[in-house]
This record gives sequence, structure tokens and C-alpha cells, in this order.
Amino acid sequence: MSRTKGAKNKPKLSVTGDQPMPETTQETKTENIQTAQPVDNTHVKIGGIDLEIQSRKLGYVPSGQTITGYSEEISRIAYAIKTNKAVLMIGETGVGKTALVRYLAQETKNGFRRLNLNGQTTVDEFVGKIMLNDKGTFWQDGVLLDAMRNGYWLLLDEINAALPEILFVLHSLLDDDGYVVLAEKDGEVVKPHKDFRIFATMNPSGRYVGTKELNKAFLSRFPMILQLDFPQEKHEIDIVKVYSKIDQKEVYNLVRMANDLRQSYKKGEINFLISTRDLINCAKISEDIGMKEAIQLSILNRCEEEDGKAVGTVVALYFGKTGQRVNVVNFEEEYKRSNERIEQAKKSFEGMIGAIRSSQKFTNEFFVKIKPAMDSGFMGEAVKEAYGKVYTTIETTDRMCEDFTQQVKAWK
Repeated sequence: MSRTKGAKNKPKLSVTGDQPMPETTQETKTENIQTAQPVDNTHVKIGGIDLEIQSRKLGYVPSGQTITGYSEEISRIAYAIKTNKAVLMIGETGVGKTALVRYLAQETKNGFRRLNLNGQTTVDEFVGKIMLNDKGTFWQDGVLLDAMRNGYWLLLDEINAALPEILFVLHSLLDDDGYVVLAEKDGEVVKPHKDFRIFATMNPSGRYVGTKELNKAFLSRFPMILQLDFPQEKHEIDIVKVYSKIDQKEVYNLVRMANDLRQSYKKGEINFLISTRDLINCAKISEDIGMKEAIQLSILNRCEEEDGKAVGTVVALYFGKTGQRVNVVNFEEEYKRSNERIEQAKKSFEGMIGAIRSSQKFTNEFFVKIKPAMDSGFMGEAVKEAYGKVYTTIETTDRMCEDFTQQVKAWK
């Protein structure tokens, strides 16, 4: 996903790939996966919070969702569910905001509805509208009322891209009394089912096209606001491994590459951000067509032109220019070897400088001895000119070597 703002023409990237690859096994691969612990037939414990299992047979119950890491976030959202508090989650695209709620709905067997808001989502779609058929007019519930009446969990994605009319409807719903008035339906007041829960997500304002700042009055209607970041490296490695079959080294390289690009994104060096979702897609695609094509299709082709070269440089660091996997660079070892090479070069040039200065000393002594002959005109002008050139060359070389020595010290 590309930001709308950010620095341009900054090819210098922050690269942090200097840590050894952690040794993981099939056992450690799943140790961080969240699991719901049954309390009894009616409750499960998730994130240390007892949640009631839905007793009604509902539609829209999700399945197949796993969560690795995010223990603290899971616990906080579970608390909000238990106490019926609206939650706003803020984070970059692909950090897992939607997945966290979907997982909790899955484990408690609650219906889960999701609506992606944008500048074209109307109140009619959101709340409902009057329809016409052969028998006359009738009212059709929108996503919001359907969830409220049936006790589903409703997740509103990209809430900071919603039209003002949508936010106005939510004002009354998120108030303490919590209801929606249908002016088009004779002022009917709709109150939510006791199992209804509402969540909202948003990307950081100003970084994504179509988003805007939410006013403080609206934000104050969310008792809980969570800031989400990408998972820790070890957790992200586990996440990608859960959803793909590529080997451990390739997973590790993918995650380290993503973390380097994210650091550059945060510093404004590039406008391109790679998410956990992107890594999973890349890993899955690579199973069928190889890593070279997978990286090209799922990562590089999404870059804006100004970021393409810089992003490609980081990709090449971990996977080579042709997409094949390469060993992760150990920068500590590289730095050590570079220092050793500098020391060797320094010693070589110090020896050269010593030889030049010895020659210079000999030339000076020789000059003192022949100067009377030169002054008396005994030596020809051609010999004097040749000697002068040799002496000047030695002085120039001596200065160049001294400059190089200073540069070597500066590098150190």
C-alpha cells in the first residue's frame, strides 16, 4: 500500500539484517499461536478473559482463522467484548486488525459481519432503505440494522474514509443509550440485540488516499482505542509458516526483508509498505511458480516508480537480483572483514610511504651535494629540469599518500 505523502528521491535505505537466523523447529513454530481454553460447555478463556460461547445457531460464523502473537491485543479486545465496549483499532494496512476480531468471533461462535467503508458507501446501504415490489413498498435493512437485530458482531473497516452521514448515524449508536432512529420508517427506534458488538478499524490518517482525521467528538465515543503494529519478527515468521509450505530460510529472508523496508518507510525514505498479508501471499504464490516470480508479482509490481529501484535493492540483498534465495548478510562479519582489509591496505601504503620518504631523504642529500655544481652551471639545464620533475613527483606522491592515510583513519 502506498502513502500519499512522504519523501521522494531518497534511495538510501535503512538495512538491519545483521542478526543470525533463529533456530526454529516444528514445535516452536506453533508455540505462539493463540488457542481458546474451554472453561465449560458455555464459556472459553481467551487472553485470560472468560467469554460466553454463542448458544444460538447463527450465520456468518467465521472459520479457519489463526492468530500468532498479539497476546496483549487479544486480551484487550476480549475484555471489550465481555463488557460490551466499542473498540477502534488503528494500524497500517495488513497488521491483522480484522483477523483479531474474526478469530474471537470464530472461537465464541458468533456471527461476524464486515463492511468496508469508502466514499461511495451510502446510508441506504449502511442502515437500510425503502424498496418497491409488485405488492408495494417495503423496508430493507442494511448491514448495520441486520447486525443489530440479529446480534452479530459488526466490523467497520476504514472508518476514517466514511461519509459524514455514516458517522452521524454512528454517533447515536455509540452513545450510552445506543440506538438508531429510522426517519424513513416513521421514526422507528432500533435498539441492538444483547449479543451485538461493534468494532472499527482505520489506517493512520493522511497516509492513505481517501482517509481523513476523525474529530475528537466521534473518537470519544469509542471507550477503547488500540494502536496495532506489525507482529514481532519471531511471530511473523511463525505466521508465514502457518499459511505456507516454503522452507524456514526463505520465510526468514522474507520477514527480514519486510522489516528493513518498514524501517525505511517509517523514516520517510520510501512510500512503499509491505504487510504480513503481502508476505503470506508471496509465500503461497512461490510454492507454485518460484520465489523470483512471486516477489515480482506480489511485491515489486505494487511499487510506485519512484520506489521501485530502492525496494528492488533491498529485495536483492535477501533474494538476489534474479529472485533466488541467498544467505542473509551478517553485517557484523562484513564490518569485521572490511576493517581487516582496511588495516592491510593501510600497512601496504605505510610501507609505500616509508619507501617514498627514504627516497626523498636520499634525493635531498644528493641535492645538497650537487647544488654547488648546479649553481655554477656545471650541470646542464636538461639535467636540472629532469631532477626538478623527479623531486616534484616525489613530493606530490608523498602528499597523496598522506591524504589517503587520513581518509583511512576517517573510515575507521
